[in-house]
Amino acid sequence: MKVILTEGQVERLKSVLKEGMDNRYNTEISMEFDYYKARYKGLPIDYIQPQKIRVSYDIEIEARSWGIKGIEINGVRGPESVEVLIQYYGENDEEFEDWYVFHLNWDNLVTTTERGDTIVVGDIMEVSLGNDVEGRLLVTKMELPLHKL
Repeated sequence: MKVILTEGQVERLKSVLKEGMDNRYNTEISMEFDYYKARYKGLPIDYIQPQKIRVSYDIEIEARSWGIKGIEINGVRGPESVEVLIQYYGENDEEFEDWYVFHLNWDNLVTTTERGDTIVVGDIMEVSLGNDVEGRLLVTKMELPLHKL
């Protein structure tokens, strides 16, 4: 039997085969900020809007001759930095807004495991903010749930 494919069908087939062989996945998640203990320019922060970012990750399957021993999510990575709009109050309760860039260190990402019916990273990453000794705003913790079987 002979199968004739159009050029578009060949490209689609290549894409599907490549996707099936790659262990790297990506998705969009929301960064939500915990700024309760942080201050900006020495003043209390009123609001930081959640930011959408794309993250990528590996799904590794540990197989044995008798079956699958385990499935793990590893290597979660995202952008090196994110720019956010910070709303804060002045000394006389006037409201100000500034753009600020946070640097994200993915090597320090804290992950938690949640059991479910899928293997995927969670939709929301909690980002805790604080201040260094000189009062500069910085990321103190990034936490992302990993959903596993």
